[in-house]
Amino acid sequence: MIGALIIQTLTYAIYSLGVPPEINLVVKAVVVFAVMLLQSAEFRATVRMWTLRPAHAGGRA
Repeated sequence: MIGALIIQTLTYAIYSLGVPPEINLVVKAVVVFAVMLLQSAEFRATVRMWTLRPAHAGGRA
């Protein structure tokens, strides 16, 4: 139910901004793909690994 509300709100916002209808489908696809990735435990673990990677110490080679 919440997903349908979000997609409908997104559609309304895109049409209100005067964006061509073809772009509407692309934006919806990107949003659905992003939500799909965020629901993946493996993807979230990969992102955590990237963000929590320790920085190089002192820049020594």
